[in-house]
Amino acid sequence: LHEVTGVRLQVRPMGGTSVGIFATSGPPRPNPIGHSVLTLDDISGTRLSVSHLDLIDGTPILDIKPYAPKVPALEEIDTGWMDDLSG
Repeated sequence: LHEVTGVRLQVRPMGGTSVGIFATSGPPRPNPIGHSVLTLDDISGTRLSVSHLDLIDGTPILDIKPYAPKVPALEEIDTGWMDDLSG
């Protein structure tokens, strides 16, 4: 994420139709910010030890929020171009 160079604003996910980068979860984004669910292993003073996150070692972590699995999910979602991939 923070080490990506040469950002493209249009991508072709899985060889499909060209879509905007924000319609995908691909890493080459113009805003180098990712999103991961992680495990908080230890707190020692101001240092947090975490695991199970999808980052390169040394990537800055900007924010940590609690995981809320009971947040209401949307029942019917139009996934746009992704519907075409499932056939």
